[in-house]
Amino acid sequence: MTQLVVRSKRLRDGAKTPTKSHDTDAGWDLYAEKDVTIIGASNVVGIGVALAIPDGYFGLVRDRSGNAKRGLRVSGGVMDSGYRGEYFITLDALHTVPTSDHCTPRIEIKAGDRIAQLLLLPVPDARMEDVETLEETPRNKKGFNSTGR
Repeated sequence: MTQLVVRSKRLRDGAKTPTKSHDTDAGWDLYAEKDVTIIGASNVVGIGVALAIPDGYFGLVRDRSGNAKRGLRVSGGVMDSGYRGEYFITLDALHTVPTSDHCTPRIEIKAGDRIAQLLLLPVPDARMEDVETLEETPRNKKGFNSTGR
């Protein structure tokens, strides 16, 4: 099997190249470039890195399991092979920490903290086809959680 090579460019001195702790890990750790306080939802955090993901692949940004204990959640994201700019990760703070005047979901992130992981996946050779009807299935038009489990 040919090894996939992703080129990484640090855009500033504080940035850290994505790494794996073990060769067998599925995801590459992504690091915060700067200290930041995550308050509530939809905090955009730069990693100070641009990547060249090979054609035929994409990057899927996911939570790190260790961050779940802290209440830090990644809102998700897709890194396309054609993009060469800096990557940003959207983070949500889920745990409530009491402050002097109210309770706010708040998590402190330090420069160099692992904030997300990047999974590299193949892009399927697919196309979308517009049709008049779709084939029937046992589920058919039943919605979310329609299996009753």
